[in-house]
Amino acid sequence: MVKSFQLYDLKIEVHQQKGKPMVCNHPKGSYFILSGENIIFPEGITFPIYSLAALIPILPAKQRETEEYDWMSTDHYVACPDPHCGGLFKIVRLPKKRTFMHHEVTKVELVHKVPKIINGCWQLSLEHGKNPKKYDDNLLLRYVNAGLNTFDCADIYTGVEERMGNFKKLAKENGHEIRIHTKFVPDLNSLANLDSVVMRFVV
Repeated sequence: MVKSFQLYDLKIEVHQQKGKPMVCNHPKGSYFILSGENIIFPEGITFPIYSLAALIPILPAKQRETEEYDWMSTDHYVACPDPHCGGLFKIVRLPKKRTFMHHEVTKVELVHKVPKIINGCWQLSLEHGKNPKKYDDNLLLRYVNAGLNTFDCADIYTGVEERMGNFKKLAKENGHEIRIHTKFVPDLNSLANLDSVVMRFVV
């Protein structure tokens, strides 16, 4: 899973309703740009806070992809909140989207969701699988392309953790993020003397 999202840059243009004078300080033809969370005004341009307050609740939704028949996709004008003012603000989505990584814009950790289906990897082990070479990277990519992007390993699956580490790089080159679960399996004869100190050391 790629932990990113995309936003449109927006251009907010000032228009004027027919037959109504401009009252507030937003001249017809002026504009500003919203890029990510940043409002960018051309040099020398100002914009009234009351008009901006009318726009702010709508702009974040306009930055995001919306469904074709959602009113957020079809309605582009917001009127100046002063009932006597003819100001009309057109919100235009600019063609290019910007990509943002989740960890760059927030410190809130993503919740790790365990999928209902996990690819077991014991059969990839040189000591466990009958024919591990059968499961080449192309086959594993087919699983990932089908949405099965989580793999289960263990330290006793000889060579599998290293192989999945290499496959993770390959999957990323192909536009995919995979998740790898692994587990520590202590030797059966050591269970009687196993304690937290040894567990931490091994892990």
